[in-house]
Formats: sequence, C-alpha cells, structure tokens
Amino acid sequence: MKKQYLFYVLVAAALAGCNNVNEQKNEAAQSAAAKPAAGQSGKNDIKARTAAIADLERENKFEEAITLCRELIADTGNSYEQKISLYKRIVSIYQHKIRDTEKALAVYDEMLALPISNKQKAEFKLNKAVLLAGAKKLKEADLIERSVLEDQELDSGVRTSAFVSISKRIIDGKDDKKQVKELAKQLLSLKELPGNDLVRIQTQIIKASLKGNDFESCSMAVAAILAQPAANNAQKIDAVWSLAEMQALDGKIAEAEKTVRIPLSYKDMNLADTTSAYANIGKLLSWQGKCDEAVELYKEILKKDNSAGALVNVNRLVASEYVTFKRFEDAAKVYRDAAQPIDEANVYRQAQLMDKAKAVALKVLQDEKQPENSRKAAFEYFIDASPESKKVRDQYLKFYTKDFDPASNLCSFSTPIKNALYLGNYPLAQELLETARKSDALKNDFMMVYYHIRALAATGRHNDALKLAEEYQDYLNFTPGQRYRFALAAVLFRTPEKQEPLAAAIDAVNKKFEKESSVNAKLRSEELARLGSTALLAKKFDSAAALEKIYDSLFVAEEKKLLTLDFMNKPVSGISDWMALKKKPMPQLMDRKFGGNMDFLVTDVSTGNRGGGIGADTEKKMKFTEFSALCDVNGIHLLFRGFDDKVREVEAKLLGAGSYEMYLAPGINQPYTCFLPDLQSGENAVWNTTYPNENHRRFDKNSQEMRTEHIFTDDGYITYMFLSWELYYDKLPDTADRWEFENVHWGRSGGYSWNGTKSIHGRSTWGNLAFNISKEQMIGIKRKIVYSALKKYTAEKKTGHAHQGVIDFWKDPVLGDTAFYNAVIAPYVEKLDSYVALVKPDMSDADVEKVFSEAVPGWNEMGFKVAELRRNYLEKSLSKE
Repeated sequence: MKKQYLFYVLVAAALAGCNNVNEQKNEAAQSAAAKPAAGQSGKNDIKARTAAIADLERENKFEEAITLCRELIADTGNSYEQKISLYKRIVSIYQHKIRDTEKALAVYDEMLALPISNKQKAEFKLNKAVLLAGAKKLKEADLIERSVLEDQELDSGVRTSAFVSISKRIIDGKDDKKQVKELAKQLLSLKELPGNDLVRIQTQIIKASLKGNDFESCSMAVAAILAQPAANNAQKIDAVWSLAEMQALDGKIAEAEKTVRIPLSYKDMNLADTTSAYANIGKLLSWQGKCDEAVELYKEILKKDNSAGALVNVNRLVASEYVTFKRFEDAAKVYRDAAQPIDEANVYRQAQLMDKAKAVALKVLQDEKQPENSRKAAFEYFIDASPESKKVRDQYLKFYTKDFDPASNLCSFSTPIKNALYLGNYPLAQELLETARKSDALKNDFMMVYYHIRALAATGRHNDALKLAEEYQDYLNFTPGQRYRFALAAVLFRTPEKQEPLAAAIDAVNKKFEKESSVNAKLRSEELARLGSTALLAKKFDSAAALEKIYDSLFVAEEKKLLTLDFMNKPVSGISDWMALKKKPMPQLMDRKFGGNMDFLVTDVSTGNRGGGIGADTEKKMKFTEFSALCDVNGIHLLFRGFDDKVREVEAKLLGAGSYEMYLAPGINQPYTCFLPDLQSGENAVWNTTYPNENHRRFDKNSQEMRTEHIFTDDGYITYMFLSWELYYDKLPDTADRWEFENVHWGRSGGYSWNGTKSIHGRSTWGNLAFNISKEQMIGIKRKIVYSALKKYTAEKKTGHAHQGVIDFWKDPVLGDTAFYNAVIAPYVEKLDSYVALVKPDMSDADVEKVFSEAVPGWNEMGFKVAELRRNYLEKSLSKE
C-alpha cells in the first residue's frame, strides 16, 4: 500500500549495526576502483568499476565517484556509448547529490563536444535545457529548445520533444496561449509526421486551448487525435475529456454528457482505461451536484470487470466522491467495509478528524497480523507534538525502522522535518533530525545538516550547532557555497555576544573562500541574510544586528529619492488635462534596478497578477519609464510613461508587457496600499494591506476614490492614476510630512523602480513624497471633504434599496434597539447635527476648520462610531446583570 505521509526520519534503529558492513563495502569499492593493469580494459573491468562508483555514491564519496567516472571516460578502450553513460552519471551526481547546477551544465557542454550524431546532440541539448529551466534560467532554456525545434535536419521525435517543453512553459506561464498553436505549425506541416508525434503535439494544443478558452482549436485537436490510429485508448480518453470539460464550462452540459460517454464504445479497454472513462463521466455528474448518481455510475465498472483490482478502483472513486461532498462518514464506511483501514484513517485525516484517524491507525499498528507496510503507514499518523503520539513513536520505533531503506525515498524524506520547522515546532524537528541523521542516507545530506543546525539554534543547543557547523565547513562532497554556509554558521556560534566583532571573523571566512568563483558577492549577501535568520532563531540578537550592518555594507548606498508634489489650482481630471498643462511636473526616471531575486513572481500569489512577459528579454537595453506627480483640491495625480518598441503587439494582446507595482503609505508607520496596473489591458488591481477601521480606509478599484486611464502611444503607453483625498482625509499632509512611495516597472527587461527597492513590499527602501500645499489650498481640500462627509452622514439616517443607514437601523423598533438608540445614539446624533447649519456654499474658513476637526470624523466613520458605542453599551448593561 502506498504510504501517504512517510515518517522516513525515524530510521536509525534499523541502520545502527551497519558500520562494519559499510567499511567492508568501502574497501571493496576502493579495490575495484584501482586502475587495471595494462590490457585489462574491457567489459568485465568497466562493469566492476561501475559497481565501485555505485558503492562510492552510497558512501557519499561523490568527488571520488566523479574521479573514477572520468578515469573510465579517458580510457580509450571504452566506447562512446559507455562514456556517454558515465557522463550522464556525473551529471546526476552534480545535480542530485552535490547539487551544483553550474558543474552539471558544464558536463553537458563536454558531452556536446563529443563526435556523436546530431540527434544525440539534440537530446543532450534538451536535457541541458531542462536543467537550465530548473535553475530558473528560462530564457537560456527557451533558446536551446527553439533551436532544436527549428532544426529541420532533425527527426520529428526530437523536435516534438522540444515543442512539448516550450509549450508547457507557455501553458503554465502568462504568455498568450495561441503561441502554442503557432509553434505547432512547424511540425504539423511535415509530410510524414509519425502518428505518435502528432498525438503529442495535438495534446499540447488542447491544453493551451483550455487555458486560453479557444473552443474551436480544442475541438479540432481532439478530432485529430481521435482520427489518429497511433493514439491509444488512454490518449483518446484524455482528449475526449478535455473537449467535454470545455463544453461544460461553456454551459453546454447536454453536449458534454454526450461527448464524455464516447469512450464507452471503445474496444480492448483495459482496467485503467475503463476506470478513467467512468471517472470522467462521474466528474461531470459531480460538477452538477449529482453525488449519488456518480456513485452508482462507478459501480457499473464491476459489470465490465469484477476483478479485485476493479473493486479497489471503484472503492477509491466512490470514497473520493463522498469526500468531495464532505460526506466523510460515508467515505470512511466504504473503506471499512472493504477492510482497508489505512484508507479509512486517511479519510478522517482529510476531514481533520484526527482523533478518529488515530484510533483507526492505532488498531492497525497494534495488530501484528496486519501487513507490515500497513502497520508502518499507521505509525505515520503519530508524527506530531502531542505526548500521546510521542509515546506511540517510542513504543513502535524499532518496528518502524526495521528493514527500512531511506535511500530509496530521499525525495520526500525531509517532509515531516520541514513541516515541523515551518510550524515552529523546533523540539519535534530536533527529535526527528537527530534520528534521521543516524542513517547513512541522510547523515551527510546538505539540507538535513542545515536544518539540524537551525533546530539546534532554536532549542538553545548552541555548542552542538557549532560542532556540527565545524564538522561540515570543510566537507569536500559539499559545494563551495554549501561549505561557506556552514563556515559562517560556525563563526556565528563561536563568537560570543557583545565580546568580539563578527566582521573580522566573517572577513577571515571570505578570505578562505576567495578563490572559489561560485562564492561571489551575490551568494555572500544571500548567505549573510540567511545567517541573520539563524541568529534570530538562536536569540543572538546583537549578532543579528551586526550581521545586518555587514549585509548593508555589501551594497553601494543609494540616496533616498524625494519628490515634492506641487498643487495645481486648476483641477486635473485625466490624461488629456495633464497633457494640456502649460507647466507640467518634471519627470522622474524609474532607473534603479530591482534589488532582489524574482522568484516571488511564481511564489507570491497573494498580491495579484503582475502581467505576462516579465523578464523575457533582460539583455535588451531599455529606455527607462518616466514618472511624474502633482496634487489638486481633489487628490493625488500620477502619470507613468513607459516605452516599448513592440507596443503594437502589446496593444493587440499578442505580447505581454508586465505591470507597474506601486506602493503608497500616507506617512511613516501608516498602512500602505499596493496598486498593480496591467500594461497590456490597463486594468488596475488593488492589494489592501489592512482591514478597514476608523483610521484606515481601503481602496476599491470600482470606486470614485480611485481612477485609472491607460492609452497606447507610438512608442509605448501612458498610465494615469488618481487617488482621492477622501480616503486620506485624516492624514492630509503638512509641509514637513513625508509619504512613503515606490513604483516598480515589471517589464520584459526585468524590474526597474524609482527608488531602487530591494524586495517586494520592502518599504525600508522606498522613496518619499512631499507636498507643496499652502494653508489656503488646504482649506479648499478640507471644504470639499466637509461637503462629502455630510452627504455620507445624511445617508446613515435612512434606508433605501441600495443602503441601510446605521442610524436608521437602531431606531427601528423591530430590527434595532430603541432603548439603545434613545440612550446613546440619539444624543450623539444631536451633537453631530449641531454642525450641519454651518455647512454652506460660502462657509467661512474658520467654520471649515471647525466642522472638519469636530464633525467630519463622526460623519465619515458613523458605522465604526456606532459599533463602538454599542459595545460600550452592552458591556455596561451586562456588567450590571
């Protein structure tokens, strides 16, 4: 039974007695690795030495394994096929064991220099592209894959593989999905395109069509697959489901139901095909809320195949359907009746009913008649911080680690440890790590060692952390960058707080690694930031502060920009008004490159959509975006002018242009708002960082307090934004006030900003705005706010079809509370009403100031004011009782 959450880390007991065996293996490996005598090269020799390489890998002696590989490559008696196999092994060691991507890429360059066929070279290029993509070097990967796709001398299979890789990136990214269909034309035009290649191509077109809502292209691609003799049943079933899915999403349910049943007529359907076909029909029923119909449908599989495997599949489909509709007890019963207790426990875990899940799992664990793998799966339900789970782990640890080889599960081995670290449960992480690193498989795993040091730091075991860091700072199987991390950690734990400066010790580490090209300024800065995090975990706060200063010293200090907004006596209302100004504000250049890495473009899903095409052409020289600003009686006006030599493609929505990402905070320590105008569509998204309250109002992109205009020009685009004083009425700026501001242009050339922010939402590196507003001009602003505030206040006294007034609500004898209204709200309203008579078209400046300071806060925030009055009223009433 497949394990769900393998508790791989508790394996020490099973491996405790392996030291002697490992020593014998090591001696055998060294013996086999010895160079053969003259004339001994041959199949038997390379077979023995390949086995020796495997032994060295198992012993984590990766550099020695690579050396032995290169000796065999240099042996003229070995064929190119054997040498290529050895090269691939070196790549695997660098990529998966040492984790040095640059060295792995260099090996591919060696392979491409071999006298091999163009097809082999193309395959190696594609493998290299995969490695580049994994290292986020997407442009380099794309160039390689496109060169293979466009090489007409290559066979269609290799070119199709290149097409599939490019297509997947387009489909998963933000670029126009129609590009996939355009790329496919290069291959679909071939006279003798093999059927299996055609199926692969059309499959990508289908996926792109689904993402791009292109029904016609999807239908044509599905028809092409169904008409292709080379397409197997599984491929046809997937294609049919894609068409049915698009029909259903388009509201054509009847057509979708007809389409999705097409595979039921196919011949020679195996169990997997039959299950897949029925699963798709059930999914369509499920979308319509027809749970019970889907369940009965799944049972029809047993009429076609009554094997044990079919019953397992049906139970899985039925239980999954019940889980979808949160009918967890029904799902659990399916597995209970089928005598599948671990699956039953998993249902309860999905329902977050952990007491029930553990009760089922414990019975399995205690029952020695249960299969061993089921009992081990049951053990994994007790990986948490509760004392009861700890008792179970202690009791059954020896059983769980018996005959268990963690080396075969390294990809998911670290999951429970990561979870504990993520949740801040450092004692649990420490327990798991200490056990895990007793195993040969994880003792010298880089991430496990690093996690162990952090867990030791967080639990106050600084001397143990120091010992571990010192042990691995010179471990040659780690990359220079990895050793550098541990050397810095050793400095941190070796240096007492407030007694010895860290800077000199870190300089010594830098000198030690100065000949290592990979330990460059970028890596040093990243590792110092990471070390600062470890220092905070260890509660070495003085060291953390010192590290921040050292980190800042690595960068050339840039002056914080300050822009003063002049006040325009004639209000501005859009791009046309701005362009008509006789004296326009002086433009600022957004010429400072974004200071951080751009991984967040994938990982940051909360802020919003930053548009497509970002970083697609980082090597091209760009003309910097211009930015200018002013203010008037209505609010703040911002104008951005971006330059783009492909503006017509952007305007036609064939090419992404990225977006602006603007931050504005109305003063130091005030909540800020993030605005994201898309430069292709002109749509402006808003990310509010704080909930609304008496002192902060959120922006709504559909409200009158914010307006956006976006037009295309011959050389780019102009974006205008207006932000009303209404939402900032209690933070109107004095001459000495500074508002925090930054704007980043995420374009095809990467990220460039006004002040040079070092990270997204990192307000410490934003610039400042000042305001040149006279006393008379400020009175004009307040006057307009008084008028609008009175309108809001008046609206709270009545209820209509679009708004329920909070004052009117509490006065209502049925819905409200008349006692509360008469005792509390009525006197407050009477006080606010006393200012209404002062509001006139020609009200004096003194009256404006009086009403603005004494009445406007109540008029504008009546909902919050009444809520506060209600809370106080109830507290007093309840305390009397």
